[in-house]
Amino acid sequence: MIAYSQAESISNSLNTKWDVTWVTPFLVMVFIILPANTIRLFLKLILTRAKSDLLIKKQKLVMDSRKGNDLANSINNIRAATVLLMEPVNTFLNSIPLAAVFKDSPEGQLLAGAFAKEAKNFTSYALSTKLDIISQFSTEFSDLLSDLIDFIPLKLPVSTLNAIGGVTGLGGFDFLYGVNSLGDLLERVEDLEFRLTRATALSTYASAGSAMIDNQIQKTEVYLDLIETLAVEGL
Repeated sequence: MIAYSQAESISNSLNTKWDVTWVTPFLVMVFIILPANTIRLFLKLILTRAKSDLLIKKQKLVMDSRKGNDLANSINNIRAATVLLMEPVNTFLNSIPLAAVFKDSPEGQLLAGAFAKEAKNFTSYALSTKLDIISQFSTEFSDLLSDLIDFIPLKLPVSTLNAIGGVTGLGGFDFLYGVNSLGDLLERVEDLEFRLTRATALSTYASAGSAMIDNQIQKTEVYLDLIETLAVEGL
């Protein structure tokens, strides 16, 4: 009975100290009956090694999370810089009087309205959606616009060059190497969107993994604390 009351006291103390609920008097009793110089010592060595391994894994996940966040931020900075280059294209597309052309067609008016509501800020999705809407009027006209857009020459402003050149994690100016037309830039931005998805997924995975490892580290610390407490109590 004395051993159980001590186990209950130790259980309550550890649960309060570590803000957990899973250290039961029964668990403490199990450790009490384990030989201190053999099994308990062996468990202490194993738990210490496990904690060390977990800390190394956590450090890697933290680095992966930061890498993912940094890459995502860099990609967003480049996307923000390239938006300025798309303004003439969006102005051109939005100036097409589709509503006037299809004023006698309810379906055409509906599609023209959808076209007019597309976001003016450039994304490859927004542009492809605009062209898809036009293709419902005329595939030939949509193909013509697509070809024209692909070959629109780009003169990159110094401000954009500076913004992109200063971005880390993407090769800086290398991002613009070989970009001579809007079509070239569209391909690069589509690649950015793909890489942004991967970077975000990496960061999310790493953050979730890091939280899981934190729980495992705490468990090893609680067990080590239990073993140390029993030694101090002479149990």
